[in-house]
Amino acid sequence: MSGRVDGTSEVGIVSSGAAVQVISTRRWVRIALALLVLLASFGAFPRNSNALDVEEVTSPGGIRAWLARAPGSPLMALHFAFMGGSTQDPVGKEGVAVLMASLLAEGAGSLDGAAFHAAVGRAGLRIDFLASRDAVLGTAEFHRRDETTALSLLRLALLEPRFDEAAIDRVRNRMLAENAEVAGNQRAIAHRRWHEHAFAGSGYARLAEGSDESLARIGRDDLVQYRRQLLSLSALRVVAVGDLTASELGALLDGVFASIPVEIAMAPPRTVTPRPSSEVITVMGNFPQSRAVIGLPFSPPQDPAFPAALVMQRILGGDQLEARLLAELRVKRRLAYSASIDLAGDSYSSLLKGEVVMAPDRTDEAITAILSVFAGMADFGPTADEVENAKSYLIGSFPLSFDSSRQIAANLLALRMAGHGPDYVTRRAESLAAVTPEAVHRVARQWLKPAFISIVVVGPQAGAR
Repeated sequence: MSGRVDGTSEVGIVSSGAAVQVISTRRWVRIALALLVLLASFGAFPRNSNALDVEEVTSPGGIRAWLARAPGSPLMALHFAFMGGSTQDPVGKEGVAVLMASLLAEGAGSLDGAAFHAAVGRAGLRIDFLASRDAVLGTAEFHRRDETTALSLLRLALLEPRFDEAAIDRVRNRMLAENAEVAGNQRAIAHRRWHEHAFAGSGYARLAEGSDESLARIGRDDLVQYRRQLLSLSALRVVAVGDLTASELGALLDGVFASIPVEIAMAPPRTVTPRPSSEVITVMGNFPQSRAVIGLPFSPPQDPAFPAALVMQRILGGDQLEARLLAELRVKRRLAYSASIDLAGDSYSSLLKGEVVMAPDRTDEAITAILSVFAGMADFGPTADEVENAKSYLIGSFPLSFDSSRQIAANLLALRMAGHGPDYVTRRAESLAAVTPEAVHRVARQWLKPAFISIVVVGPQAGAR
């Protein structure tokens, strides 16, 4: 499966439904920007994340994984990531990670694409692959009675993908069509231009899906080499949800992954900090309104102050009318149609990033108001009521993302990729409950600085309305 991940929230990650399903890039943009992906249930769980026990397991072969046991469930969810992703694409061949991931389930070993799909269907297996900026991700979900066949097919896809020329051409053409669809999309243009500026000179500035020119340069040898370089045990992150013991999971891990090389053949991406802009960057096009993307570096998930950062984000840019950006720009001053800001970024870059949609003739006023909202939080901090309301929401809404094995596995993988420990789910509520207005104010003073902020505005041509 191919896709673009423009941003991840605290526990957001992308997963899919149908077996060997390829979802359009444009749809992935919408999905990946959401806080959570709420999909059909794949095994029932109580809606209480605090009751979720996550254990770290090490296989006999040394492969580490997180295990969330689901007693009595006949279903198994295995989600994993190889850290790297499209930031590792060779210059001039952007799109190779997405193309490679899309082809892993398009034929493997002696099975061409059609035969592989048929085998997956007979095994009742859901198997998906996608590439984000910082990882190639995979999911395998199956009934325990079909475990042997399902795991054999998963292992085959990882170790012996065929990369048949016909499949390469088919997937490449689909990517070209999807890229053409989003070429005039205002939101995509705004986020792309922001990344090009903020991460200039790094892999984060380039297009994960590639361009017409770069996709045309990618051949089968590039895909084979990229898979060899990226897939390694040192880059592997795995989570499993099901009714199995630690020893059973250990044997499963070695059976699927042990033949993958231990060390990665390419240097892992380095931590990247976005650069600020001293002026607003403007892009003009055939649009009826203006859209601003605002971004700045922010507290990483491993920071002890991260719970306070979550609370501050909710106060500033949540979807409630009382959120400061929405209240100031839409409710109070009628400057914008919508305004939000959220945690975003990838495993190698932590961001506070948001959007404001506004009338073109009020862009300057709206940007001034945005900066004023940031300054007010940094200068004076939040009120006690704002902090308590944000904490209540963050604590109360979190369990809703843990009511199926798929959601649990997807969210646990996102947490692991972000650098959290396996006990994060159980201690999160306690950490949030301890957040004080003073702690939120400290975070605001540290990060909400004008010198950190980059703004890109995409709007209509001068004189056009």
